Amino acid sequence: MKTYASMKTHCLRGHPLSGDNLRQRPNNKRACRTCDRQHAKAQHIREQQTWTAEQKLARRAYLKEYRKGWNAKNKTEMRAYFRKRHLNLSYGITETEYRKLFDEQKGLCKICGKQGKLFIDHCHRKRMVRALLCNTCNWGLGQFHDDPDLMRVAIAYLESY
Repeated sequence: MKTYASMKTHCLRGHPLSGDNLRQRPNNKRACRTCDRQHAKAQHIREQQTWTAEQKLARRAYLKEYRKGWNAKNKTEMRAYFRKRHLNLSYGITETEYRKLFDEQKGLCKICGKQGKLFIDHCHRKRMVRALLCNTCNWGLGQFHDDPDLMRVAIAYLESY
């Protein structure tokens, strides 16, 4: 015989009691995971409000050590994640697109042809990637504010001596 509680399709707050949101308690009662999470979070906040200054410092120290350990264990994954994020947010390209550009240039600077660490040269106005350059060439272009006319004046100056 089914009880009323076993026939309910939603909790009191209206969340569905099915799929990932359904949790069977040890006493065979059904519970809403969303409500359980909200209750646990509210309980944690209430507990935090009663913490002493020493308890807060101890918690902060514990979390700092935990994060340090976690970051040490996941160093390569974190580097890959932040590199991917940097490429996407700063230049709007993926790691695959960077790799393709690197392979097209055979790992050489587009201006001087030197091999080494390459940086992404991009147009700030059009927000597009132009090429990969060594640090010296990339820095040099930046000093001329990507202005071809200013560069021509500099070339004329150098050729006059």
